[in-house]
Amino acid sequence: MALIRANGLKPEPQRSWYVFTSMPKNMLEKTIILIVKRMRKILLMGNMELINWQQHGMHLLIGIMKLVMR
Repeated sequence: MALIRANGLKPEPQRSWYVFTSMPKNMLEKTIILIVKRMRKILLMGNMELINWQQHGMHLLIGIMKLVMR
């Protein structure tokens, strides 16, 4: 993530989105649990990574939730 931030490049949301949409449901659930755990850890640390997470992670998490609620 630091490399992405340093170069001013943004990760490609299309590619990561495709990975999530093509996942089997049980794998998707495991991934969500991992993301939520990581998010909790970041919130506890309260460091610069949190800003990065808000930029790149939140829209992805919202998208996953919509996908699972479908």
